[in-house]
Amino acid sequence: GVYDKREVITIAVDDTSTKRYSTGVFGAAHQYNHSSGGIQLGNVVVDCWISAKSCLDYEYQVYLPKESLEREIGHSDDLRTKIKLAADMFKKQIDLLQRLGYRSDLIWGTTDSWYVCKELVTLFRESGVHFMMGIKSGAQYRHFGELMRVDRGFAATELWHFITHPTTQTRVYYQTKVVIFPTLGRCRLFAIKRGESTEIK
Repeated sequence: GVYDKREVITIAVDDTSTKRYSTGVFGAAHQYNHSSGGIQLGNVVVDCWISAKSCLDYEYQVYLPKESLEREIGHSDDLRTKIKLAADMFKKQIDLLQRLGYRSDLIWGTTDSWYVCKELVTLFRESGVHFMMGIKSGAQYRHFGELMRVDRGFAATELWHFITHPTTQTRVYYQTKVVIFPTLGRCRLFAIKRGESTEIK
């Protein structure tokens, strides 16, 4: 794509499952489907979207699980995990943007909670870019020497700040704090809730 180097640009990675009906389809295997919440025969593609106000770009890698590799080539020595595929695409896109003269502080990497790991966090930090990732409610951080679950670190009765969605006028409330995760190190943690809901995410 053609990028305006004055704009904030986001690199987002996720994965998409496609149901298949035969193991004869290249790469098809019995895999977990996040949408249906169960195991199904299908392909999984790791998607990478690069977006800014003036452009949208896309690339992907087909995830080949152990079952598929053993069927196709007789062994799984060449297995590349979804984390590895994500890391490769993030590194490729960050390197490209930086070579094009993009300022690192205008580049953001983002994923959902499934991809949160030390490898990707380290990649973002060493690249000098910003990042925002979901995190599972059961993840633990250190609080005065004790381990605290993320979902117990915020209270509905505490003070909440809010922003208003410009189109729907819905208020999104948030709290934030700096915490230390045992594997990820020092991070800023955000909790959000919508409107009058008491559900904290």
